[in-house]
Amino acid sequence: MSKCYAPRIYKEDLPRLLSKAVQDGSCWIWKAAHVPSGYGCFKFRGSQHYAHRVSYTLHHGEIPAGYYVMHQCDRPACINPCHLRAVPPTVNTQDMLRKGRHRTNANCGPANHNSKLTAEQVRRIREIPLTVKPHKVGEMFGVSRQTINCIRTGKT
Repeated sequence: MSKCYAPRIYKEDLPRLLSKAVQDGSCWIWKAAHVPSGYGCFKFRGSQHYAHRVSYTLHHGEIPAGYYVMHQCDRPACINPCHLRAVPPTVNTQDMLRKGRHRTNANCGPANHNSKLTAEQVRRIREIPLTVKPHKVGEMFGVSRQTINCIRTGKT
């Protein structure tokens, strides 16, 4: 299997990496820049890299092509190499499903805090003849023409 982690990471990068983390139990939590999903970002040699992938590479070696670095502690900000494993995507997905960390549709419709319509209102919108223009239906329900179009086409 081919190796794919570039650019080359050297042991002298380790002190700077570790200086941006604090210990929290057995986890080493990244305290510098993060992406919205919580993974740490480590900038060096002119480009950004996920901090946990850099930590894995420094401690365990190259990450095989196509592999993910999975957190056994389930904390995206953790860079403790003892908590990191290089796995194929299928293993990462199985772990996510087994631990119940996958996204569901549980927060769709009225359960979503951004929802503007009830299930009953959506049902009524779908009953309105298509001859009634979307912007007129939107005015009746206090939503945009685009929202009405998405409801009528089944996108929402």
